[in-house]
Amino acid sequence: NMNRGRAHINDEEDRLDLVRINLNSARRATAKLAMFMAREYLSQGRSALKDPDWEGETYELCLDVHSFSAEIENHCGNFATSQGLAYTVLKNAHSLSDKVSAYITLVASFGVQGRFNEAVKVAFGVLRKLGERLPRRPNMIHTIVEYIKVQRLLKSLNDDLTEH
Repeated sequence: NMNRGRAHINDEEDRLDLVRINLNSARRATAKLAMFMAREYLSQGRSALKDPDWEGETYELCLDVHSFSAEIENHCGNFATSQGLAYTVLKNAHSLSDKVSAYITLVASFGVQGRFNEAVKVAFGVLRKLGERLPRRPNMIHTIVEYIKVQRLLKSLNDDLTEH
């Protein structure tokens, strides 16, 4: 196993290469639906990372490993671990677009556990951050207005498709 010698890696680039190899191995494992194997690769990859890796050139690697880990832990039913990793991403990510996958994982995790109020609270919070205004207490008028907006959007999309 490639991770057995990790304690003997002293070179920074070799350490980061090991993280990349584990991330790629996890991606290949998920393509084969081997979620528990992917989980192990990601765990090994995370353990080779350091807090300063969230800065500079290794930011994207750290973001990818932690975001993917949160998703896989959720698929494996490790909700507390998944949520902890998602919150780590939210704490360290530089932009809203970098945080979206963590928010999606949190909503999915809360939903699977039947914690619907928390799932909705997170989802609505993200939508507000994305500029979508939602009424606190929607009523029939809100529903009708949104229905009309969707109908107009669909019509314009249909018109665009028929023109081409």
